[in-house]
Amino acid sequence: MKNLKIRLKLFIMILIPLVTVIFTAVDGVVEINNTYNTLTDAYYEKLYKVNELILNADRDIYQALDAQKTLSDAGTTEISKTDSQKDLQDNINQANDRVKEAVDILVPIKNSLVDIKHSDVNKNIFELYEDFLKNYADWINSFDKKTGKIEDLNGFKKSFEDARSDINLMGEVMEITAGETKTQMRATINATIVKFSVLSGITILITLIIGILISKDSSKVLHKIRELAVRLSNYDFSEDLVLNRRDEYGQTAEALNKAQENIRTFINNIVEKVKDIDSSSNNLFTSINVITEDFNEVNESTRKINITMQENSAISEEISASVEEVNTSVDVLSAKATDGTNNSNSIKDRANGILDTSKRAIKTMRDIYEEKEGLIVNAIEEGKVVSEIGVMANTISAISEQINLLALNAAIEAARAGEQGRGFAVVAEEVRKLADQSSEAVNNVKGVINKVQISFDALSLTSKDLLRFMDEDVNVQFEDFSNVGEQYYKDADFVNNMSSELAAMSEEINATINQVSDAVQHLADMSQRSSESTNDIEERLNSSTASMEEISEIAEKQSMLANNLNEMVKRFKV
Repeated sequence: MKNLKIRLKLFIMILIPLVTVIFTAVDGVVEINNTYNTLTDAYYEKLYKVNELILNADRDIYQALDAQKTLSDAGTTEISKTDSQKDLQDNINQANDRVKEAVDILVPIKNSLVDIKHSDVNKNIFELYEDFLKNYADWINSFDKKTGKIEDLNGFKKSFEDARSDINLMGEVMEITAGETKTQMRATINATIVKFSVLSGITILITLIIGILISKDSSKVLHKIRELAVRLSNYDFSEDLVLNRRDEYGQTAEALNKAQENIRTFINNIVEKVKDIDSSSNNLFTSINVITEDFNEVNESTRKINITMQENSAISEEISASVEEVNTSVDVLSAKATDGTNNSNSIKDRANGILDTSKRAIKTMRDIYEEKEGLIVNAIEEGKVVSEIGVMANTISAISEQINLLALNAAIEAARAGEQGRGFAVVAEEVRKLADQSSEAVNNVKGVINKVQISFDALSLTSKDLLRFMDEDVNVQFEDFSNVGEQYYKDADFVNNMSSELAAMSEEINATINQVSDAVQHLADMSQRSSESTNDIEERLNSSTASMEEISEIAEKQSMLANNLNEMVKRFKV
């Protein structure tokens, strides 16, 4: 397996599940056919048993009929009658038991049979069984089982034929059931096989396509990686591996490109360092002589530096203490700035809430004002109907006076008529009373109308004043309130910005102070170490002169090493 190509390995990896799928599909089809044959045999065995019982029941009914005829024949001996009675009862019971047994066999599969009906009578086998029991019972009850005497010949014949017809129809229904069931089972099995085959074929096809695509894709990537490896083996680091992928291959390419970039950088650094080494080797010879001359001066300077370092150490301690005090003040300032930012955010939220509330209140007030203004104006216009009611009341009052006058004239005429006009006089009196009541009611209505008119006029004036107040005062105040909320929000935003800038500046100052503190501490440490080092330097300078000769030899070897390294680096292509 180690010597096989990757494409072949991928193909083998895909081929194994394909063979497994094909084997499983073939085995599934075989098992489905076997299951179908087993179910068909079992089903047909059950239907065959039912059909056999029905045919035997039909035969028993005929034998019962023969026994009844023998029993009813006058020439039959007593012994024959006894035998016929026994045969009659046995055949009746057998026919009934066999039909019942057949139906009991079908009860477990009743749900699949209730919809299969005989086309002539539109009944299923269970409905035909109920008809058979009724007709069979009617036939048995139509004659005397001891003498065979028929009490109702027409009923005897009809019930017998109906019972036999029910049995025959049950047999025909079973034949229909067997045919339809076999057809349905075969159709179901065929559909299952086709579906299974299609799904297996699609699975195999998709697997092959995916395998081929993966194989081609992997081969292309591996080919590019192999080309990169060949270039690297030839010291060529100039070209990156381009894959434009985000999978493991892409990650590998990025890692290889990163490695190449690091190597290129490393080689370039080596080249630069070689140049520096070569240059420094040349300068080293010159510098050694100068260094030797400078050693004496350095020795004196070192002594002075030691004194200066001691002074710097004391100054650094004073600066460090001052920086600590400033740092504490800046921390307090930063905390205050943070609190200011938080408070300004809260102010902005409250200002924003006030602004939103005022806008909603203004909108609500305007909507209510527009709505109520229209309603009040309409109410004022509709209130003018009170005047019309007054006019109608005056008209009713005038009519009442005329009715009163007519009633008076009628009473006078009734008095003139004497006895004959007495009834009319009573009516005239009632009309007059009614007119008086109407006049009194009209006067009351007028009084009420006057009060309503006065109240309505006052209400109209008050409503107009209220609308004018809402329009001229309340609306303006709400607008001012909204402007105040908006200005409140702008001021809070300004405070927030100032607090944020102050906090940022505090953080920058704090960071700067920390840097200064670190630098001062570092300076103090350096001063201490420098003071200690200058003493050591002063001691070592005396022995450095002897080392210059050794350094000269090392510089010469370093120059030779730089030349060799330069020749090696030239082999790389970056």
